[in-house]
Amino acid sequence: VVGLGHGAFIGLHVVRALVTHAGRGAVPVGFWAVHAPTVMPLEATKDGAGLLADCPVHYLVGEASQTGSPWRWEVQTLGPFSTEVFKKAEQLPGHVVSQIRSRFLQS
Repeated sequence: VVGLGHGAFIGLHVVRALVTHAGRGAVPVGFWAVHAPTVMPLEATKDGAGLLADCPVHYLVGEASQTGSPWRWEVQTLGPFSTEVFKKAEQLPGHVVSQIRSRFLQS
């Protein structure tokens, strides 16, 4: 699941819905929050940490971004979390696809 800008909030809710669906949840390969705001509404964290189970969360920002700490995104998962800086937006699709491929090759 990829969320761009404020759309990362929608992506967050999509991943939560997948993980918690009627006890039969499925954990996505990963969640990429691209240029996501570091300030979230209270509702985004009020249910506690780790609601995405072990879904890897990747926080991506452009090198010219001036953002705060993405801790609110990090506490959403009990799995791996990474922050990455990219130079060109055109690199993002290939970068995400290569991370998905590497995750499947590890399995």
